[in-house]
Amino acid sequence: FRRARRPDGTARDGGSARSRQVAVRVAPGGGVEWEGRAVSPEELQMLMQQAAMTSRDHLLVVVSASGEVKYADVFRVVHMARVYGIESKLADTLGSAE
Repeated sequence: FRRARRPDGTARDGGSARSRQVAVRVAPGGGVEWEGRAVSPEELQMLMQQAAMTSRDHLLVVVSASGEVKYADVFRVVHMARVYGIESKLADTLGSAE
């Protein structure tokens, strides 16, 4: 169960929302890093599922990738986050969220 959030980050019941960001980097060739550690696709799925199930905070996966990365590889990560109810944003090449 997740509390519904307003655009300003507060919960609809009046409580404030805490946010937790997780950095996921997609490398050329399809490799993925979770918080700086290389992980397999299966491990990435397990980590996202575990984070979604155990976190009481609002989760945000910030996905970074260089221009050499295939769109399909980035989409796979963003879609996986969505499946587990995790918000995702793409980061620019400097690492700031867009």
